[in-house]
Amino acid sequence: MKNFELLFFPSDRVRPTVRAEQAPVVVEQPCGHPLDEEARELFNLACIAGDLEGAAEVLAMLERWMARRTYANAAQRRQDKAHLLRMRGELERRHRMAGVRIATRKRTAKGG
Repeated sequence: MKNFELLFFPSDRVRPTVRAEQAPVVVEQPCGHPLDEEARELFNLACIAGDLEGAAEVLAMLERWMARRTYANAAQRRQDKAHLLRMRGELERRHRMAGVRIATRKRTAKGG
């Protein structure tokens, strides 16, 4: 399918619609460690490309990484945890859109 534009006036442009799987992921978090930024970018690109398994691996890596990290204060920890929850929600949304069942982790009695 080719993209096209209709020009009514030189300053007006009508862009073709973007399908949901091509839409950019809005789980951006400004400022942070450069490796965190690159991992988030990799997650976003994997989601856009439809590589849900790769996105899940990147998210799991980030979760393990942030669980071991030390924070200067509780606000930073809450902010990173909230961002991981948004990323998890985006991944689950992408799985539902693709019609793929999500592999869930078995929880133990201790909650882990």
